[in-house]
Amino acid sequence: TSEALPPSRPAEPQRSLPAARRRVVDSRRFQIGYNLEGVGPSGVSSVDLYITDDLGATWYHYGTDDDNVSPVLVEVPGDGTYGFTLGVRSGAGLSSDPPQNGDVPSILVVVDQTPPVLELLPVQQGLGQHSNRLMITWKCKDANLTDKPVTLSYSPTGQAPWIPIAGPLENTGSYVWTIGAGVASRFTLRIEARDLAGHVQTVDTAQPVVIDQAKPTAK
Repeated sequence: TSEALPPSRPAEPQRSLPAARRRVVDSRRFQIGYNLEGVGPSGVSSVDLYITDDLGATWYHYGTDDDNVSPVLVEVPGDGTYGFTLGVRSGAGLSSDPPQNGDVPSILVVVDQTPPVLELLPVQQGLGQHSNRLMITWKCKDANLTDKPVTLSYSPTGQAPWIPIAGPLENTGSYVWTIGAGVASRFTLRIEARDLAGHVQTVDTAQPVVIDQAKPTAK
C-alpha cells in the first residue's frame, strides 16, 4: 500500500532528463516490472518502491510490494514525470540504502493523458510558375511528441479514404506540397499529430481547399 505520495502537480514542459530509462504511458495506473538478483538462502523479505516527482531532487517511499513478485502496481496523481527506484531486503535483514535526495532514478515514467494541441493554419497557393504548389502550415504543441509526429493527407469528398500527402514529418510547422496532375481541384486537407503516449490529434480544413491553376485572359 502507498505510504507517501507527492502531491499532484501540473505537467511541466519537457526538459533535459538524467541518464535513466524513460517510458511514456497514457494512464495514471501502470506496472513496473523488476528482476531479483543475488538472492541468498534467506530469500527476500520485502521489495520497496521509492518515487520522485522532481527528477531525483526529493524521494518518497511509495510502498512495499505485497507479494515480492514482479510487477508492482503504481498509481500517480496526474500527468507528469515520475522517477522510481527499488530497494530489496533479504530474509536476514540485509538491504541496500534507500535513495537519497539528489540520486538519479533507475527508471522514468512520463504520464501523458493529453493529446497534442494542433492547429491547421490557412493554406496558401503559389503564384505564377509555382501555382501547383501549396504551402501547408500548422501549430503543434505537446511535451512528448514523437520525432516525426505530423502526417498530411487529403480527400476529394471530405471522407475516407484519405490519400497520403506526406509523413511522418518533423514538427517544422510548414510543408510545401507540389500538387500532381491527378489531384482534384477541390479537396479537404487533414493533418494528424501523434505523441509518444499514442494519442493522435486530427484536424481537417473547415472548408474545402480549392486549387485554381487556370490563367484567365480577355480579348
